[in-house]
Amino acid sequence: MAYDLSRLQVDIVDGNPFSRQILRSLLVAIGIPDTKITEVPDAESELAVLVRFTPDIVICGIELPGMDGLAFIRAVRALDDEFACCVPVIVCTAYIDEPRVLACRDAGANEVLNKPVSVTTLYQRIVSVIENPRSFVLSPVFKGPDRRRRVKPTGRPRRASDTDI
Repeated sequence: MAYDLSRLQVDIVDGNPFSRQILRSLLVAIGIPDTKITEVPDAESELAVLVRFTPDIVICGIELPGMDGLAFIRAVRALDDEFACCVPVIVCTAYIDEPRVLACRDAGANEVLNKPVSVTTLYQRIVSVIENPRSFVLSPVFKGPDRRRRVKPTGRPRRASDTDI
């Protein structure tokens, strides 16, 4: 099913103007109007934007000038505004090893994209955020989307009624 993404507002947070332009071109290619895309060069500027207006999705890099991407995501999740703190964050990085992906997840990212980004992959991640919104966790030690991706089988049933289907 193809989505009409023309009403989405997307903020791109990346210190590299070339990376921001590539992401903008890809977003336009999947149907998001150029006028609905905002480019922001650093995390502090985006945090100031989020106080006034919450976009539908934020796409950010990890290597940002000043505050890095992980600190930025934690700061977004710590915002007092109930909408801004829950904005879906998609991280876009060239370094996609397991420790980095887990760090992004633990900071509160919804999705992680590997650079170079393709139109198809970007579209799939945006659709994933729309179709499969993860429960939001509010606890003293973590605030963000539920970090569990899969339901793991627990082995034997805990109750006799679990086997009675």
